[in-house]
Amino acid sequence: QLVAAAAVSLGAKYEQSSSGRKLDAEVVEAFLGTTVHAVEEMEWELVMDLGCVMDGPTAYTFVDHFTRFFEREDEFLVRSLALRLVNLTLAFFGFVGRILPSAVAASALFLARQILGVQLRHDLEEVTGYKAKDLMGCICALVELLPRKKL
Repeated sequence: QLVAAAAVSLGAKYEQSSSGRKLDAEVVEAFLGTTVHAVEEMEWELVMDLGCVMDGPTAYTFVDHFTRFFEREDEFLVRSLALRLVNLTLAFFGFVGRILPSAVAASALFLARQILGVQLRHDLEEVTGYKAKDLMGCICALVELLPRKKL
């Protein structure tokens, strides 16, 4: 139970690295019969024993997270195009370290939806937490990366 609790806690910390949430001591004691300190020590042991290197989430991680409830074929096309758009940003330093990965992912999803003309079941603003107007700089930068048709 202790290993499971430590694994779940590590996973939550990895996914919500900026949340700073802590384990509730009363809940840990009630369900596990141990202390938060013991769970945190087990987390450390897991990381050390498995040789894990825990990096922060990338734009790819956020596209996956934002699209986890997509079910229709056209929604999967939006997801696929968004991942390709994110891929375009990798070679440009203007994106790396300057724009949050979540903003890059949200911008790619907004743009992919517009390009494909797909109406999604879930409102992207609600899913991503970003308003399109707040992402306009990133969306415009993504548009600039799109290949141009030669005449």
